[in-house]
Parts: sequence; structure tokens; C-alpha cells
Amino acid sequence: MEEGSRQSFQPTPEELAHRLVGYEAEGSRGPEALIAKAEKAFDRLHTTLSVFLGSKGFESLWARAMLLAQQTLQAEGLEEGTALFTSPERWADAAGTRDAAQAHIILHAQFASFLSLLFTFIGEEIGLRLIRPALPDIPPHEEDSPTEDARL
Repeated sequence: MEEGSRQSFQPTPEELAHRLVGYEAEGSRGPEALIAKAEKAFDRLHTTLSVFLGSKGFESLWARAMLLAQQTLQAEGLEEGTALFTSPERWADAAGTRDAAQAHIILHAQFASFLSLLFTFIGEEIGLRLIRPALPDIPPHEEDSPTEDARL
């Protein structure tokens, strides 16, 4: 490991989305409860990231991520009806079209696509720093602790 570097562990967007959707879904029974919790996570991300990206920038990034998520879901055979899940305003209407497991898969793909795009545009380190305040209930990982060499 290079001098002054941080530990190499960086969670992937998929891991973060799993932690986010999985954490938010904990104890959820049915798609409605899952969607309500995902809406809270979306709102926290929007509030936090809009300071950096602007509201329009956040909305544009989310819209692009929804297109990427639909492609992912198409490859998994879940494309039918996923258009209803493209925005949090439509999630409640979409709840009746899927069971909780399918809703979880769709929401996971959406959040993972969003985080992946965010990290692509601004970098993983900055992206992680920006989203951490939006997700205070998800514990930090090892990437926040400098190595012995970094403290020198």
C-alpha cells in the first residue's frame, strides 16, 4: 500500500444500494411499506445531493439512472411494468403491480444505477462523502479510517 493512502475498501454502488434498500426494507411487509421506506431514502439523497448537484442536476441524473435500471431489469426479465417505477411520485401507484420481492429488485436496480452514475461523474471518494450525510443510519465502512502511514 502506498504511503499516505487510505485502505482500499470502497463499497460498490450495488453494495450501497443493497445496504440502502435492504436496510430501508428491514421489517417491511409488502411492496407499499418497502416503497414508503425507499421514498424516505430518495428524499434524503435528493435533499443532500441537490446542494452539490442542484435540483435539476439531481433530477437529470435520476432520470438517466432510470433508463439504465430499465436496461438492467430487461436483462433480468423484469422489464414489463417497470416504467411505473421511474419516479418516486409513481412508486405508490406501482406498488399494486408487484410483490415485495419484485419491488425490492426494481428499487435496488434504480438506486444502484443512480449511485453508479454519481460515482462515474464525480468520483467514488467524493460521491461517498456526499451521500454519507444523506444516509446517517448506515454505518461507515473502513474507507473512512486512514492507514497507519496516512497519519504520518
